[in-house]
Amino acid sequence: MRIIKYQKLKSNKYKVVLENDDTITLYDNIILDNNLLLTKEIDNIDDILKQNDYYDAYYLSIKYISRKQRTKKEIHSYLNNKFDIDIINDTIEKLDKEGYLNDDIYIKSFINDQINLTNNGYYKILRELKNKGLNEDKIISYLDSIDKDVWIEKAKKIIEKSIKTNGKYSSKHLKEKLLYDLNNKGYDNNDILDLVNKIDVKDDLSILQKNYNTLYNKLSRKYSGKELELQLLNKLMTKGFNYNDIKNIINK
Repeated sequence: MRIIKYQKLKSNKYKVVLENDDTITLYDNIILDNNLLLTKEIDNIDDILKQNDYYDAYYLSIKYISRKQRTKKEIHSYLNNKFDIDIINDTIEKLDKEGYLNDDIYIKSFINDQINLTNNGYYKILRELKNKGLNEDKIISYLDSIDKDVWIEKAKKIIEKSIKTNGKYSSKHLKEKLLYDLNNKGYDNNDILDLVNKIDVKDDLSILQKNYNTLYNKLSRKYSGKELELQLLNKLMTKGFNYNDIKNIINK
């Protein structure tokens, strides 16, 4: 297929007009590598377009990486459904050889960000990095190099904030919620159990009163007298509040 003319575009690309009035967009590398400036003839257009796809995949990946460090799995997912698998694999191999995909740097950077910018603990960070297709032994090696006190202090801050902002739960349910939340955030079970068991927090009667008012407004539509009192007592005890405290509020 004969080339009629070239039109310079952005990003090292040219619009190429063919003799049948079709147009294709090619990278300058493709034009130079195939000597198209001199010959002005494309023998196998499918082959040329595939070469161009390779550059497309490569430059798209470079742009993707420039925003933040990426893993091979992330690059594969990003290019998937856009390019053939062989182009994706070749692109990842090239990026790896050129040092753009460094698992060690990625793991270190990710862990530091998680420690400094999130409430996530050891095991949640481990899970997230494994999901990114990184080597588990390498991840554990970096995580184990961090002083255990770092995780303890992070968990303590979460506990302190939860106690300070609590306006809903009894002390018993607050502790249960903290155990559940800290476990979900990936902290060590033995560590969080030890920390939560050391919490010395008494029930805030204003929280009990708030729960009582909410339940009373709801249950008084259906119950009255002793039945209402029994329902309130059972519900509030289920929420972890003290029996005598509940009775005092009911009797008021």
